[in-house]
Amino acid sequence: MTLMVTLHGGCFVGGSHLWDQKQTFCLQKLGYQVHQLDFPKDNFEDTIDFIHKTLLQLVKSNEGNKLHLLGRSSGGYLAKVLFDKYPDLIKKAIYLAPVFDPITRGKINTKFQTKQSHYFRNTVELPNTESFNSTREFLFLAERDANVPKECFTTEQLKLAIHLGIQTHGGLLQTTSNAFQQKIMEIMKS
Repeated sequence: MTLMVTLHGGCFVGGSHLWDQKQTFCLQKLGYQVHQLDFPKDNFEDTIDFIHKTLLQLVKSNEGNKLHLLGRSSGGYLAKVLFDKYPDLIKKAIYLAPVFDPITRGKINTKFQTKQSHYFRNTVELPNTESFNSTREFLFLAERDANVPKECFTTEQLKLAIHLGIQTHGGLLQTTSNAFQQKIMEIMKS
């Protein structure tokens, strides 16, 4: 069975792995072994360390098979950082409306700035998310995302983004549509 780990959103300091239960159940029905992680949310360094250790344990308990990582919103940033930092651990990464550039998002949408600043308070330099591997990374974007502006992505990322016609941030994060299911199955088979 294909192993998939999911990371929830919540402006880095909030959210819950329980938010995504409907979509996780949908992914399980498609035949994937899904692990929704409930990770610490006090600061970036502890979050990445916890998730990395958990991923290593899951890979070890699955006979060394690489895993697939799906990140939603701020969890999408975490997934991107982990994919870039540990490429040999992750087979494919899927990002649903990710916050690829927290600094730019905080400047454009100031309601997120305070929470994000606290979360990244011990981080000297935020990891860059400008690289993109078009055969192993898959970016899903909503049509009109009020939470994550287009300025958070590179031109290449925007060009390669997958659009399912879902209009809102929340709608994309919770979708179980046939189009979503079909695209996930295509990604996992490729």
